[in-house]
Amino acid sequence: MEALREATPHTQVLVTSHSPDLLDQIDMQRDALLVVASENGNSWIAAPDAASKEAIRTHLYSPGEMLRMDQLQPDPEEVRRQEQLDLFDQLAVSA
Repeated sequence: MEALREATPHTQVLVTSHSPDLLDQIDMQRDALLVVASENGNSWIAAPDAASKEAIRTHLYSPGEMLRMDQLQPDPEEVRRQEQLDLFDQLAVSA
């Protein structure tokens, strides 16, 4: 954690973790938090859903507590937009 804290004034740091404790130790802007969910062999990365954001914003739960309770969910609208992307069709059109 100390190395991450020392690096942040000088560069952007991207951290991925399954650790709720690490998530709660990071002093980050809450809008920088992204959630990864896996469903049917697909992975989705999006901002937290409205309920998760509100629980964190009002200090009802910390991000780590939400993760421990399996309640930190991605925004379903963002997931739907990602599902609609078909990168292979886009490559075929541009080729």
